[in-house]
Amino acid sequence: MEQSEGVTVIVAGSEKITCSTIIYTDIFIAGVSILRTEIEIRDRILFNDILVALQSNTIIVEGLDFQTFASKRINEIREKLNPGKTISYYPNLKKYSLLKLKEFTTKT
Repeated sequence: MEQSEGVTVIVAGSEKITCSTIIYTDIFIAGVSILRTEIEIRDRILFNDILVALQSNTIIVEGLDFQTFASKRINEIREKLNPGKTISYYPNLKKYSLLKLKEFTTKT
């Protein structure tokens, strides 16, 4: 398991906030791996804006849109597993987004 920290920018509509990010990489048998990215949002942002950012791919992690970042990180993992080898991997990756809210204030 590897852990690193980074910076994420979430852009949704007129909102643009900078967040801290913790990136976890778990590698299992036969090269199966899980890339987990936890983004800590400290500034106030509308729940709808977060959903828009998830759907429109305007979450920027370490200077790359989230999908490109995830693909790059997975390729780095694969290179560590098989250094210098060009192996054809299964092209379809399973990608899931889980949004965990610790605090939520309704609009009154």
